[in-house]
Amino acid sequence: MTSSPLEIAGHLRRNALWGGILVPALLAVAPFLRETHDLLFFILWTALLVCGLLALVTSAHLLLDAALFKLIAATPDERKALEEVDTVLSRAGLRALAETTRSLPERIAGSLRLVNRQRLVLCVCVVLFLALALLPGTILHGGRF
Repeated sequence: MTSSPLEIAGHLRRNALWGGILVPALLAVAPFLRETHDLLFFILWTALLVCGLLALVTSAHLLLDAALFKLIAATPDERKALEEVDTVLSRAGLRALAETTRSLPERIAGSLRLVNRQRLVLCVCVVLFLALALLPGTILHGGRF
């Protein structure tokens, strides 16, 4: 199944939006789930914060990839568009200019791997959030151990 660069750009933007909405919501609510902030809270909170930051960085990367796929879609000549993207990334210092230009399917596969990584990190964030919410000492358990 081959998708157009414009469809891939939309897919990447939607995934970036999920990460951009879910992570701040989890981080905003998590501190209020426990009445006592003990050692377990600080360990889980720190892990949630690190995973959340990873998810947000990945969301930013997905937004950049979406913009680059939009640039590719806007150019009629695909080969020239791919070379232009490589030039832009090289000028920005994000990637060294390669001797050969990667094909569109290779770029799509790389972006989809990034989406899968983001989903994994978001799942870890949700598990950590649930651990904060459901372990004894939370408001749900009346604050008692």
